[in-house]
Formats: sequence, structure tokens, C-alpha cells
Amino acid sequence: MAAEQLAISRMRPAKRPVSQESLDEEDEQVFEEEAQAEELDAQLAKGKKGKGKQSDAKGPFKSGPIPDEAKQRAFAIRAAFEKQIQDLAAEIGKAPQLLFSLVGEGPLLSRRPPTRWGAYEAWYGVHGEIKKTKD
Repeated sequence: MAAEQLAISRMRPAKRPVSQESLDEEDEQVFEEEAQAEELDAQLAKGKKGKGKQSDAKGPFKSGPIPDEAKQRAFAIRAAFEKQIQDLAAEIGKAPQLLFSLVGEGPLLSRRPPTRWGAYEAWYGVHGEIKKTKD
């Protein structure tokens, strides 16, 4: 029994000493990090209300649609990026697609061959007849 208690006591983290004057800066930093971790654990435990999603979770992102101004800025940034890549490709005499694939913007490639049903759906989407219902 004494051996078990000794093993358990070695596994537990050290408790905060009574006097902080004897601690150096590293120890204080460790204690601050531990206090922050304990505080975060307490907040998480308090916020849990059972299974399912937490609707109260606040993060750096807002839900909802993207504003029109942000969309326009994103498209402008993308257009400027494509223009710069094309200019660089013309300058060095290489194909723009080579540079796009170099930076991870190449065409999306499937690793599997198309299935018969998928090929039929693609064909029908372009060439198929759309039937109107009676309603």
C-alpha cells in the first residue's frame, strides 16, 4: 500500500509552495501557466451542459452571411494574385499553370476513376431532358 501511494504521489503534479519569494522567474511562469490551464478547465467544465453542441461558444468568427464588401475585396485579391502569377510566368517563360500548381492552386484532380452512374449524371445534367410536372 505504501508503494502504491508513493507511485501515485509521484504522478501528481507538485502543489504550489507556500512562499513565493523562494521561486525564481521560471517557476512563477510555470505556476501562471498552470493557473491559466486550471481556470480554462473550470470554464469549460462550467460551460458543459450535457451532450450536443454548445451554442454559447464564442470564438473569433461570426456566423451568418459574408458581407458584400468583403466578397468584393476577396475577389479583387484573387484577381490580383492571378495577374501577378501570370506576369511572373510571362517573365520567366513558363506556363502559368506550372506556377499555380507550385503554390498549391493547381486544378483539382480526382484520385479515383469516374463511376458509370457519376458519368451518366454528368452527361444528363448537360444533355438530358428536363421534364415538367403537371403541377
